[in-house]
Amino acid sequence: MEEPHFIDQTINDIKKGIKEKSRMKQCVEFEGSLYEELKYRCSPERYMEPYNPKMVDLAADLYAEVLKCDEWGDKVSQVALRKKASLILGVKFSTRKLYEELREKCNPENFISQQNYDAEKVKLANSYYQKINECCDDIDALERLEKEIIVMFPDSGNHSETNTDNEDYSALVVIIALIGLIGIVCIMMANFK
Repeated sequence: MEEPHFIDQTINDIKKGIKEKSRMKQCVEFEGSLYEELKYRCSPERYMEPYNPKMVDLAADLYAEVLKCDEWGDKVSQVALRKKASLILGVKFSTRKLYEELREKCNPENFISQQNYDAEKVKLANSYYQKINECCDDIDALERLEKEIIVMFPDSGNHSETNTDNEDYSALVVIIALIGLIGIVCIMMANFK
């Protein structure tokens, strides 16, 4: 017979999973480039049913600006148009990819390993993790957080993988140094004969 604590923990895990799935549904999704998303979200056609003449006019102006952008190069203009469309049309743009990247980078579990435990980083990661979850449908807020997170966690991610990479790199440096030292010794011995 299972203990009540185990059953309670299982129920809590299920509730947590359901809550996570409902949180993920709040993220805005769009498959494609920012340019394609701008064309889709700013199209006057989207405001024809139900017909909204004011929104059709606003969207028509924005859509004309979008079509003037270079699809592959002018990212600054595209981001500016995205912000303008959010303000003028009230549309939300895709957040899922950035949301997931930031959640992965700031997951407090990344900083809890006993080898590298850092209470301050755990607290900081936890704070950002909460902020990320609160603004999962706001691309501008996520981008602001991204700038802060890059400064606060320049090398974050899974620390065990990072440490393994650093150890591999250190071992490689030592091997190369030894080979160089052996080469120097061989050259010196050849010169003494």
